[in-house]
Amino acid sequence: MLILKYAKRWFSMEAEFVGVDLLGKLYIEEMFLFYDEPQLFTCISKFGQRFMVLYVDYTEQDQTWLFAPLTEARLAFAKSNRISLYDVFTKPEDEFIWKVIKENNSNIAKATQIDPMGISSDLLPTEDAYLNWKNDEMMPCINEKIFEMAQSERRDIVNLSLEIANGHVREIDCVSLGEVLSNTQNILYMLAHRGNSARGKIPSNIKVENSLQVTGTYAASFGIQLKSNELSDLLGETRLSDTLKLFAQLLMTKSDPVELKAFLITQNQRVVLKYRNLMKTLIEADTGIKVEIASPNKNYFDVKLSVQDVKNTLSILDGEINNMVTVEKIFGEIVGIHTEKKTFSFRSVDGEHITGKLADHFNETTFEVPKHMEIVVEQKIQLNNLTKREKYIYTLIKVNDTTEELTNEDVE
Repeated sequence: MLILKYAKRWFSMEAEFVGVDLLGKLYIEEMFLFYDEPQLFTCISKFGQRFMVLYVDYTEQDQTWLFAPLTEARLAFAKSNRISLYDVFTKPEDEFIWKVIKENNSNIAKATQIDPMGISSDLLPTEDAYLNWKNDEMMPCINEKIFEMAQSERRDIVNLSLEIANGHVREIDCVSLGEVLSNTQNILYMLAHRGNSARGKIPSNIKVENSLQVTGTYAASFGIQLKSNELSDLLGETRLSDTLKLFAQLLMTKSDPVELKAFLITQNQRVVLKYRNLMKTLIEADTGIKVEIASPNKNYFDVKLSVQDVKNTLSILDGEINNMVTVEKIFGEIVGIHTEKKTFSFRSVDGEHITGKLADHFNETTFEVPKHMEIVVEQKIQLNNLTKREKYIYTLIKVNDTTEELTNEDVE
């Protein structure tokens, strides 16, 4: 709080920081480090010229700063950790920086233009020093104490930190972020959906009870905070709390094949598919993931999957999918039978077109086409060895005639 209060007091076009002979009057804009006095900050002139300023020396006779000219875009890169503080001063946009010295008995400081490559390393931040700025107006960081927040707000809280490979950048491409959020939400839906169908719509009540809201970001490689859509009851639980426990258990299996398989066998088979999608997205973005979960009932979980953990988990899930066989009931209309090729074509009430093989026991069966009916199919999933894309293989094993046309509401 000392830093923020000091910054607020100094940031005023009526409160001059220092007058410099070649640069004019300068005013502190944002404070990043304070110890007895400003150590690292930006200042700006009346004409809009901005500098990153580093306090480097103090003697009984004078004070010395390094001024690195920078644009607003360059400052945004520093705030998002796309460039280090070392680079701000050694690779400035104007290819030079200013050394500013103010004698203690003088009102005007003197500036000297210097080559940044000639600066002693003792005066500069280390090469791995980053700003890690938490008060960016465009991407504000929230309180990371989610245990206390969950209880005070009576909401489940999930912190997702995407541990991007280089470990510093606070930016991520929008496609990867969108897919991570979408896959995470779909995993929760499937964990809450106790049926074992690998197909079909998610019931609306499952969506209502298990939805998360994006509420902010926090300091991490890229951190997103999510909260439950509803408040907890008197026992400190929302309808999402139990689902989040299952999600934590799934993540904590990490890349242990025994524990992961033991968990998945108790869940809807679509959990495997959705969890695999999340792992694929993380691999494509070259990132690990850290997840913190806190609920108002004082449950707390914290787990981290490295990039290698993600790769190992994906390999296990690929093996599980290749062995997945489910039997599904589907309502709709049979629209085609090819007796010689022993194939069928079916359109579900949701408009999905399904094709596959006829089971051997249909050799002597006569079909009326088209006709509304309920079919029972065996569904297998195979992964392409090269692309790893999923392919669904259907075998028709039973038909049940229906006398009325069915709607989506009938199916649900």
